[in-house]
Amino acid sequence: MNEEQRERKKQYSKEWYLAHRDEKKAKSRQWASEHREEKNKKRRECYAKHPEEYREYTRKWKREHPEEHKAIQKRCYENRKKENEKKPAEWQEENRKQTNKIRRELNHKYRIEALTHYGNGELACVRCGENDIRCLSIDHINGNGAEHRQKIKGRCTNMARILRKEGFPEGYQTLCMNCQWKKRYENHEVSYG
Repeated sequence: MNEEQRERKKQYSKEWYLAHRDEKKAKSRQWASEHREEKNKKRRECYAKHPEEYREYTRKWKREHPEEHKAIQKRCYENRKKENEKKPAEWQEENRKQTNKIRRELNHKYRIEALTHYGNGELACVRCGENDIRCLSIDHINGNGAEHRQKIKGRCTNMARILRKEGFPEGYQTLCMNCQWKKRYENHEVSYG
């Protein structure tokens, strides 16, 4: 095959592709949707072997093609939205256990983080040294817990999450429940009878 024949073949291929582009794309999309699990499995395997290279390639592509990236994100969002509109109750039921588990783990992590911060770097009561996490709680040093709860009303009810989000402000300490009740009694924070 000489140079002229190669050029003609190349030109023919290009013209054929342009004439059949929509048909070809439709077939590709159909094949991709039919073999989605297979493709995703290969991608996951590739990513597992070379995670850093994959991340770097993705970052680079996103920087070089911001408009295409936005279009892909929008298309994916629309597709997911359509899928989730079809079966929201099913989707929620299938994923409820997983999302609840993740939420519980995060809340536990944030609680340990806050208790350790307000326990002067230790996961223990600042008064008696009790270190059983089931007994520990975050105490408002000035006894203004009711005011604080009114101020954050309607927001997240997880105290540790709120304190973490606010950058662990001053005015709190880690106490076990016994020490907290003793403090309330000593400071007359709770009226009895």
